[in-house]
Amino acid sequence: CSLFEDLPPAGLLEVAAKGEWREWPQGSVVLTAGDRSDGLGVVLRGEATVLVSGHEPLAMGQGKVIGEMGVITGDPRSADVMAGREGLQMFWLSAEAFELLLHDSRGFTHGVLRQLVERVVAKERALPLVSVG
Repeated sequence: CSLFEDLPPAGLLEVAAKGEWREWPQGSVVLTAGDRSDGLGVVLRGEATVLVSGHEPLAMGQGKVIGEMGVITGDPRSADVMAGREGLQMFWLSAEAFELLLHDSRGFTHGVLRQLVERVVAKERALPLVSVG
């Protein structure tokens, strides 16, 4: 996964020791809106479908980070997430392990920021134009 490519082998082993592999069959609930944001996952295989009321479902594939917004803000989960058609396999990190990885891996930090910006831009493009003045 490109998010971890700048970590040396010892760093990868450290990350692996802090996280765990999780797997969900097709259609399973992965995260529920309103729940405590206690960790996040990086999609390794399959797809996660993010469901936010009033918005089109968003498919998140390999290398995408799921659940980071609530971990960063400390707010409850903002969306429901379901495993996609082929199921879902993720590398799961606790909130504490995520904080350590943000400090230890510039590539991981930039990757997470890039994904957040992509989502913000996509949401802005979906909004109607408003004239100012």
